[in-house]
Amino acid sequence: MAVAEEAKGRQEGAKGDRQLATQQVKTALARAKDAVIQIQKAAVFKLGPRNEKLASFLVAPLRERGSRAAARLKKQVEELRKQDAALIKKEVELVRRKQATEALREEVELLRKNMDQTAVDPAVFGIS
Repeated sequence: MAVAEEAKGRQEGAKGDRQLATQQVKTALARAKDAVIQIQKAAVFKLGPRNEKLASFLVAPLRERGSRAAARLKKQVEELRKQDAALIKKEVELVRRKQATEALREEVELLRKNMDQTAVDPAVFGIS
């Protein structure tokens, strides 16, 4: 029984040591986060808010932004190019269909002429 009580005591002690270690880790991480913030702020102060070297401190420098109108215009130009390409494709298809229609009309005219000639020609019906 004494061995079991001793083992239980060591178990409780280890549990307390583990909790203490966890608290120490959390405290150290909080201090490290504070230190990182201080170093970043010091870098911004020393280098200036627009310096590209701030990126090495994981701080985004202030940068010039492009105008929104230019981005919108670029998007509209791209959309117009797509529409132009679609229109050209449709025009090509329409020209192809028009050519096919003209060919069919010519063929129908030839057939009509042939029918008219055979209807008038008495030799076709065996009349001399």
